[in-house]
Amino acid sequence: MTKFRQSQPIIIAQHARDITVNSKKMFGKIIFLILPLAFETTPVPPRPLGFIYGEQSTNVTPVEFDVYMGPLCPDSQDALPTLVKLADHYGPDKLRLRMHLFPLPYHRNSFLVAMGTHSVDKMTNGNMTFIWAQNVYSHLDIFYDKTLTEDQVIMKMIELAKSMGLPEVEFKQLATNSGINHECRVEWKHGCSRVTSTPTFMINDVVVAEDDQSNRSEADWIKIIDPILNQV
Repeated sequence: MTKFRQSQPIIIAQHARDITVNSKKMFGKIIFLILPLAFETTPVPPRPLGFIYGEQSTNVTPVEFDVYMGPLCPDSQDALPTLVKLADHYGPDKLRLRMHLFPLPYHRNSFLVAMGTHSVDKMTNGNMTFIWAQNVYSHLDIFYDKTLTEDQVIMKMIELAKSMGLPEVEFKQLATNSGINHECRVEWKHGCSRVTSTPTFMINDVVVAEDDQSNRSEADWIKIIDPILNQV
């Protein structure tokens, strides 16, 4: 009995060590299983993301102007006309305007409209993408209606597409297509790694961070871009 009592702490200690070792092994297994999730990469898109405005220059463009726009964002609505004027002012040899869609979760219906934008881009080979975006912003009150069901939003987009002369059946097929849905998800995931709000402006891959950017005039942007061009 005495020997048992003397060896009991040793047995308990050994048991505790076994538990500790097993716990470490289990913890290691858990880390091994979840670590790939922590470092999971966003799928590589089949083409460069974003929609380029106007003609594409074959030359190296000194100013790459990227803007992340909310499909139903009022501030993005205010910014787009100025950006289009800015791109027209410089032309494709000096400035390339690229629009990225970043549908924010609190802008109801914006992901569906993003799918509509991708559909128009595919149908028109990019020739009417910005026209579509401007038309959506012109009818922001219709698409921003929180009472609309998903089917009703799609019907509203079909009506807009028809008014632009686009085939109804083809547009509907694309706007509800799983492939288009995947494209929008990939674009959104990439956007999450770069921006948190819309519109967000980048010049040559650097965020131009100042207050009230959406109200910046064409002349304001020219004051920023001209010095960059003068360095080329």
